[in-house]
Amino acid sequence: MKYQVIILSILALVSLSADCNNPLIDPTMPGILKTPVVADANLKFCPGLAGKEICCDASAMTNFVTKMKDKNRKFEKRRKKQPKMQMMLSKTMRQTSMSMLKWRLLKTN
Repeated sequence: MKYQVIILSILALVSLSADCNNPLIDPTMPGILKTPVVADANLKFCPGLAGKEICCDASAMTNFVTKMKDKNRKFEKRRKKQPKMQMMLSKTMRQTSMSMLKWRLLKTN
């Protein structure tokens, strides 16, 4: 679902430019066209753009999907590390607070 929303927004930007000179699109990316074409009726990710003029072909759509999946994979990987880091931080903080408590007890005695 996340991919579809992002891809829809990207392809909407692509489709809004009548001459495919949108500054948000990298023209060197494979599959980006110089002149708009009419999209197929059976688009996998953007059925709302079916039959409308778009500035990318199937390879560009696949490229968009691949990039978004890679970004999501990196995000999920970091997200999985987060609880481990939180546990490590809390353990370190407990050890530090215990050390400071011991130091204060020794200092007062």
